[in-house]
Amino acid sequence: MKTNKHWYPYEEFGSYFKLEDGKLLESPINITEQLPKDIYVVPWNWGVVGENLPHLQKIVRELQGKE
Repeated sequence: MKTNKHWYPYEEFGSYFKLEDGKLLESPINITEQLPKDIYVVPWNWGVVGENLPHLQKIVRELQGKE
């Protein structure tokens, strides 16, 4: 399962994202701190994210190609 070494910013969501053991993690962008503090598992593949599902699937595909 894919794990990214780094967090990647997605400003349109106002969050950083990364994959960890295949799970999509999200943390709000905080302009006063360099590293994410509040980390959430995004249920992108559970069918509960509604209209954001295509966007989250795109992020997952992009992250699968990143370090």
